[in-house]
Amino acid sequence: MAAASLSDAGHDVMIIDLDLEAPGIGTILLPPEDLPQFGVLDYLVEQGLNPTDGAFLEDCIAPSPLTAGRGLVEVMPAVGRQGVASPQNVLPKLGRALIDRVGPDGDTYSFMRQVQALVRAIIARGRTSVILVDARAGLSESSAAAVVGLGGTVLMFGVDTPQTFECYRYLFAQLNRYALEAGHAEDWRSGLQMVHAKAGRGLEAHQHFRDQAQNLFAEFLYDEAGPSDLDGFNFDVDDDAAPHYAWPIPFDADFAEFDPRSRRDQLSREFFDRSFGPFVRKVIETVADLQGSAT
Repeated sequence: MAAASLSDAGHDVMIIDLDLEAPGIGTILLPPEDLPQFGVLDYLVEQGLNPTDGAFLEDCIAPSPLTAGRGLVEVMPAVGRQGVASPQNVLPKLGRALIDRVGPDGDTYSFMRQVQALVRAIIARGRTSVILVDARAGLSESSAAAVVGLGGTVLMFGVDTPQTFECYRYLFAQLNRYALEAGHAEDWRSGLQMVHAKAGRGLEAHQHFRDQAQNLFAEFLYDEAGPSDLDGFNFDVDDDAAPHYAWPIPFDADFAEFDPRSRRDQLSREFFDRSFGPFVRKVIETVADLQGSAT
């Protein structure tokens, strides 16, 4: 929905499926016959063997026919046609894609650095104004890479269950350790934003999720601040500019089986606006703010 709305607003959008352990964006937004030959998995593996050229990158990208806005929507799926045709090769490639590699310069390239290089290569094409990355949900090396390494705004989705906050607690603890070691915590903390998915429509449900999120941020990511400390990275529980102050997406049974390839109307504003409208508008505002600050 966000990509379709950004396209309607004239943005050229690239969607990268970085959820390598559970790929899906490619099959949602691209019919089988429109999948590119390769995907993110192939790109990362080939880069580890021999640096690829721009032609190979183009073989990993395809335009989505499901949006009809003024801007182009392109998709880099986790798995391309070759992987779909030879599924027995996907898991071995996944193992190779996630490992560190040594570059021609003798330097070690972590998964995070490899993904950063991929994003830079996409930007260098000069055809994209907005990049949306679908990162791994749960505990994963690829999750941490997306949160810390890519910049921009990181939307962290969750439903209001104990499992959600238990997993985020483990992730935040690791991110806190990384920030202390790397010495640039605020570079990425200020870009975090919680999203309350499948939210109840009552104010009480929103507040409960917000309180749980604020507790986690206070424990691991917010600075300890005294009454006179105005410069610390810290927010009141009811501060709507705080990263823990979640954007709600109300539960909507019509989206339980999301398949815009079969139901093109699911990407129409008339269909999704009742539930996703406020969230999509927040995304568009955030993109405008980021692009305004970059000029």
